[in-house]
Amino acid sequence: NRFQYILWQSEGSTGLLVAQLNELLAGGGNKTVDGSTRTSRRQTAASFVGRNRSQLIRRVRHDWIDGVLRPSLAEFRDLSVGRQPSQPAAGFLIRRPGQPFSSPVNDTSIVTLFDEHVGQLLILGVAGVGKTTLLLKLLETLLDRAEHEPRLPVPVFLNLSSWAARRPSSQSWLAEELREHYDVPRKAAEEWIKDDQILPILDGLDETDEHRLACVEA
Repeated sequence: NRFQYILWQSEGSTGLLVAQLNELLAGGGNKTVDGSTRTSRRQTAASFVGRNRSQLIRRVRHDWIDGVLRPSLAEFRDLSVGRQPSQPAAGFLIRRPGQPFSSPVNDTSIVTLFDEHVGQLLILGVAGVGKTTLLLKLLETLLDRAEHEPRLPVPVFLNLSSWAARRPSSQSWLAEELREHYDVPRKAAEEWIKDDQILPILDGLDETDEHRLACVEA
């Protein structure tokens, strides 16, 4: 839907939104424009991308860091547990690409592990050990990085249980999740995925049940 796409891109710029809608309704997309106008439109498009990116970062942070992680950490502090929530607990297994599962060193942070292995980690642990909290701590750091470095992909937190229900292709599933949970128009989501602008942080592998192996392979 072209109107949904424009509305999503034009937050905080009512005048620009009105001008875009007028141009669209008048068939302005078919007009011949000079070089300066083309440059202006390229600059406008780049500005849209930047605003869309910032909007997605804010949405992910609002939903998962402010809405889930911070309340979880407040509860963690109330329990007076000595281990820092950014560090893997005993009982975790972490797998590096091409290597067997192993237990991390107690004082190794999840961010360090992520960086050491080029963003490719599979974390396993029994229910309640803190896998989701650990992933959310990683998500918070990656959001901070993406906010300050536009070349980095935007991390998004997604649950794999919805994949098991339909078992689509990974790209189709990711685009639909961005649309459904973060209100990203499908076309914009597909473009970002194609351009490697999205970094999925996936939770809930244990909820895919008998489809777990197929989910990992996808």
